Amino acid sequence: MQTNLIVGTQAIGRTSPDYDVLQVMNKVIGGGPTGRLFIHLREERGTYGAGSSLSAPMFRGDWSASTSVRSEVTEPALRDLLAEIAQLRDHEVSSQELR
Repeated sequence: MQTNLIVGTQAIGRTSPDYDVLQVMNKVIGGGPTGRLFIHLREERGTYGAGSSLSAPMFRGDWSASTSVRSEVTEPALRDLLAEIAQLRDHEVSSQELR
């Protein structure tokens, strides 16, 4: 059996001055095979994949992060997913990671 985890929040509109910053944040956490979610959840926890998405239309959009896991590891995978989001919120991204 499999669990699909999706967490999200309201985001910004395309004309927000924070648009570029949030695009970079989205790449850091969910930008394919170099994103934190993919590295941590896919490579280290064996999930079926992980990533994030930012939608910023003319008005308020949304941001979400998701992964699919074996049902028996749902709870630790959700903890890890939320921990990666908290890490990005609470700590600066290193210049090495931004490169």
